Amino acid sequence: MDAVRIVATWGLACALVACSGSTKPAVTGPTCFDAANQPTATCALTPTGDVCSMGDANACTPLTTLEVHADDGSNGVCLRLVHTNDCNAEVFADTCIEYDDPQLGMGWQCWTSSTLPSFAIDVSHCHATGSYFFVASTSQGQLATEKQACNAPG
Repeated sequence: MDAVRIVATWGLACALVACSGSTKPAVTGPTCFDAANQPTATCALTPTGDVCSMGDANACTPLTTLEVHADDGSNGVCLRLVHTNDCNAEVFADTCIEYDDPQLGMGWQCWTSSTLPSFAIDVSHCHATGSYFFVASTSQGQLATEKQACNAPG
């Protein structure tokens, strides 16, 4: 996705939902934790996100927390994502985390959320591979269209 399309998408999204300016800055990288849940400089995996460019509310639902928790010996690596709704409207979002569970195999855990302004979408899943997907819209019907257009997992 090129920079012009990102800027245009953000501008259109803000025009449609009246972005209020982020109350918490978007993350630039993950916060890492070791198996004892203590902060560490090295993550157990490198998260890679796919944010659907079609989302008309993506610009005002920034990823404000990205955490990687190392395997504690029984849960595998866990990934936590928090997107804050800084829009001046309710948003509908789809968030997915890919996993590789020893008993279930590979798959995606997905959540569809309805979140009011100033509240957060907070999801986590263990046995995570590090891959995640996100899209947000101001319309539940539009979210379904955006998910389909972006080939959302799950």
